[in-house]
Amino acid sequence: MRRRFAPLHPESGHLLHLDALRLIASVGIVILHLSGFVDAGAWSDRVVSATGPLALFVDMFFAVSGFVIAFVYSRKIEDARSYGAFLRKRLARLVPLHWATLTTFVLVDVLIWSRNIHVSHSEVYEWRCLPTNFLLLHSTGLLCPNVSFNGASWSISAEMIMYVTAPALFWIMRRNVTALGFMAAGVWLALTLGTHGANSWYTWTSTGGFIRAIPSFIFGAWLFAVREPMSRVPLAGAAFWLCVCGFLVGCCVGLPDIGLLLILYLAVAFGIAADAQQRRGRIVSTLAAGGQLTYSSYMLHTLVIMVLLNGIADRILHTHGLARNVLVLIAFGMVWPVSYLSLVLFERPARSWISGGKTNASPKDNLEAARGFGNVAEELRGVGRDLASRD
Repeated sequence: MRRRFAPLHPESGHLLHLDALRLIASVGIVILHLSGFVDAGAWSDRVVSATGPLALFVDMFFAVSGFVIAFVYSRKIEDARSYGAFLRKRLARLVPLHWATLTTFVLVDVLIWSRNIHVSHSEVYEWRCLPTNFLLLHSTGLLCPNVSFNGASWSISAEMIMYVTAPALFWIMRRNVTALGFMAAGVWLALTLGTHGANSWYTWTSTGGFIRAIPSFIFGAWLFAVREPMSRVPLAGAAFWLCVCGFLVGCCVGLPDIGLLLILYLAVAFGIAADAQQRRGRIVSTLAAGGQLTYSSYMLHTLVIMVLLNGIADRILHTHGLARNVLVLIAFGMVWPVSYLSLVLFERPARSWISGGKTNASPKDNLEAARGFGNVAEELRGVGRDLASRD
């Protein structure tokens, strides 16, 4: 009998660096949203300033998503039926937890209204925003121009819009890989040159967030198309960690956001190259197992913050100084067991029910998808066997 609370293991041995990167990014997003609650005295503003660029991890998620979706589905969507099956699986992954957290925030709003509780950001609970939230359209700005309810979920709306358009990208990919790369670069340059300062495209959320996802998602799909030549990049594993560390150091020293975003793109590219070379270090494998908590932690950390910090720390205990920072650490620690419980008790059963029993693509499916542009892993293993026989 399968253990319900079994330890997490990587979903696949083929994308370990990307799964590790997803966990690192999810930790960064949680830290970003906790930083505003830290009481560091005169250093509080510097803490917020240093953690602000961690928001760029969302753009990195879009790039990873573009690669993974192409990796698994680029050769599977052939007609309306397979396209429908693809969207059904994507909805099965996103909708259950999104609707669950949305319902929770609606109930919180009812409580606030019934008790006449004052909140500093009442626009978060505007009911006109509910239809677009429910339909995963709240990254478009339709009906509601501001972040609402579970604010982090705007990027889930952007993801879903990218999924809907994915077959068009795959069509271009199969016919002209170079054109796909120029498309990613062209959209990125147009947005970068056309927006500035506080309104830069990589700051967009509820209004234009789906546009923000476009260049990164296309870039990720293009990386899949060029995965075979990337497998020959030397020292890819070391370069991956150098980029991760470089991004974190860059946040602390105040590098421009656009430069930090490019470093994250490089981290994704080197991670893909390292995975193609089947580099499986212990640290990467351990972090990759935790990558399964990415979606749960992303969607649930706002609820943990609302209960522990907005509720208990601010309204009940009125904490400051050391006591407040201890509660911030407790909130950070609670995100992960809550995310694990959500994954095993709610998300997996819901995904299985909605998708018809199969929640994830199997490793065999992944390798079949990869063969569309050359099975790099198999080729490299073949080279290794040849070298061994010569020795």
